[in-house]
Amino acid sequence: MINAPGQHLHADAVAELSHLNRQIDQAYLALARTLADLRDAQAELGGHRMMQLLQANEQLVLEALRLRSDVESSTIALGEATRSVELDPLTRLPNRTLLADRLVQAIAGAKRHEARLALLFLDLDHFKWHNDSLGHAIGDRILVEIGERLTACVRETDTVCRLGGDEFVILLAEVSEPGDPMLVARKMLAAVSSLTHVGQHEVALAASIGIGLYPDDGTDAQTLLDAADAAMYRVKHAGGNGFRFAQAALQQAHAPPDTAPLSAALLHASTRNAMALLRSANEQLVLSALAMSAARETELNLLPAWPGPPWSAHGHASPAQLPFPPPSPSPPSPPRDSSS
Repeated sequence: MINAPGQHLHADAVAELSHLNRQIDQAYLALARTLADLRDAQAELGGHRMMQLLQANEQLVLEALRLRSDVESSTIALGEATRSVELDPLTRLPNRTLLADRLVQAIAGAKRHEARLALLFLDLDHFKWHNDSLGHAIGDRILVEIGERLTACVRETDTVCRLGGDEFVILLAEVSEPGDPMLVARKMLAAVSSLTHVGQHEVALAASIGIGLYPDDGTDAQTLLDAADAAMYRVKHAGGNGFRFAQAALQQAHAPPDTAPLSAALLHASTRNAMALLRSANEQLVLSALAMSAARETELNLLPAWPGPPWSAHGHASPAQLPFPPPSPSPPSPPRDSSS
């Protein structure tokens, strides 16, 4: 008798189901044995041993929490260390390292979007004189104040960097028109010149600014920085207190004829700066004269009083008291012969 295919399939299914049922029964037996073993172990350990296990478990939990806290503290410390490496310690502005990173990224973005960016190189005029005459503490306060004022002149997407000394670099990440950096430069010149007092000290500040544009003046970070730096030095050589584009064509188009016209505030700052220099020079001369006079008087006071010659308490002596014999009288001349 030939069985139909359906009958064979049914028999196979029944056999497979029976096999699965046996496996389930075996699993239940294994689980029951495991639970029995666990109960036996708990009974053998007793309450004291269980308490030790609980305490050990608590210690493990506390150690895990401590390690997690250490990891979080290390992460925070690493972040602070990274920021300290990228920030100027005095002004807390981005330093040269962070500027280089942001400038490379900004150039890459400008290249992708076929856009412009600008780099302004700013150097304070006569800062060394303020630093030397008023002291380094006042010089540091000037730099901090200038950094804050420059930051207030730009957008949050821009970068104000202290390059070192009295040099600042400003990255304008997005520039619509070539003449737009001129507006920022004017704001910065006005912001610098408006700083007239630091504490009780009067100051007269101005700045020289060079402007480099991407891609007009360079397509890489160093070339662009060099172009802005060279433009800044041309302003310095022309007397300072102004700005200049790296390209002569842009300079003529946006700041004719050669330099940016100075506002009344800047002219006042220039005059005030000159007067401050003259006043300081006069004060230095007076102080030097007074110091020399005081030193001379001190030297005279330190000299011992002159008591007179050592052989006379009154400063006068007879010829016999002199330390050398008086000259002997000359012998008489012989009589002259009347016949001769």
